[in-house]
Amino acid sequence: MVARLRTWTLGLTLVSGCTTWAPRPIVPGSAPLLLNGPVRVTETDSSVVTLHDVRIGNDSLVGTTGGRAPSRVSVPIATVSRVETRESSASRTTLLVVAILAADVLGSAAFATRPAK
Repeated sequence: MVARLRTWTLGLTLVSGCTTWAPRPIVPGSAPLLLNGPVRVTETDSSVVTLHDVRIGNDSLVGTTGGRAPSRVSVPIATVSRVETRESSASRTTLLVVAILAADVLGSAAFATRPAK
């Protein structure tokens, strides 16, 4: 019973981490857009920065860096080649749940067929 509880606890912890970076389009001249959570910004020179609490305006993208001393960063839209946000990955989550269920069933079967002492 303890092993099964441990398997499910580990599984639920892992499922919460099944995320992926998904591209977000930048439409110049559109209304300001606010993005919560981590946002990965790739610039035209291939440099990458991860920002939080991002606001995309007409000419710039503004957010804060993480860490102990967060700082405000502004990136001109003209130098941004890609913007990505963290999103849940349904396919990865499904695969992980199936693997956890299989491990639980196989583990239960292995312990159930052990001869009694």
